[in-house]
Amino acid sequence: MPGDLVKEDTARTVANVVVGAAALGAAVVILRTPRLRRLAFGLARTVMVSGLPAWLAREVREAWTASDSRVSLPVDAPAGRAPEPPGDAFPAQAHPRGADPAEFSRENLDIPGVTSRPA
Repeated sequence: MPGDLVKEDTARTVANVVVGAAALGAAVVILRTPRLRRLAFGLARTVMVSGLPAWLAREVREAWTASDSRVSLPVDAPAGRAPEPPGDAFPAQAHPRGADPAEFSRENLDIPGVTSRPA
């Protein structure tokens, strides 16, 4: 019935106001009493020192697991080749001088006066 819904909404609002007022009153009493204030701050410090690192470690572990970068190749993919990514990516191009690893090291790793070859 529509009248029951209004009563339920009103009851929920009144309950929220009462709980809020009780929480505010408890906060005032705790902040004005030095012994309770020390206890409250000590508990808050304990939660921050022990709970926060545990939460952070769990979040990092879950993120690490979620970032698994292994790709499952489709059944119809040629052997040893990953599928092309979707979108307007640059096409894969072979190195203009070939793919000889020794040539790459000669081009990029020989620093005159530092590597074994003389300048």
